[in-house]
Amino acid sequence: MTKRQILSRVLANLKGCYLRRRDPAGALRAIDYQLAVTPWSLDEVRDRGLILYQLRRYDESLQALRSYREHTRDSDPTGRIDEVIRRLERLTDEKPSESFDLP
Repeated sequence: MTKRQILSRVLANLKGCYLRRRDPAGALRAIDYQLAVTPWSLDEVRDRGLILYQLRRYDESLQALRSYREHTRDSDPTGRIDEVIRRLERLTDEKPSESFDLP
C-alpha cells in the first residue's frame, strides 16, 4: 500500500467513527482531509454535500451536490441526490436577501 492509500483508509475509518457517534462536524473534517488527499473522490464530494445539508450550511451543500451530479456518471436510481438539490434550491431561493446600509 502507498502512503496515500494508508492515509485514505485511516481517514475513512475516522469518518465512520464520527458518523457512528452522530458527529457530523467531525465527519466533515475527516471528509475535508480526505478530499485534500484524494480530490477526485466523488463519493466524498457527495457525502460532504449531504453532511453540510445536515449542518444547515445550505449554500455550500448545494455547491457540493451540484458538483457531484455534474461529474458523476452514475445514475441516481433513488433520485435522492436530485431531491436534496431541489430542496436546497428552494431553501436558498427563499432566503431573504441581505441588505447593507452604507453610512
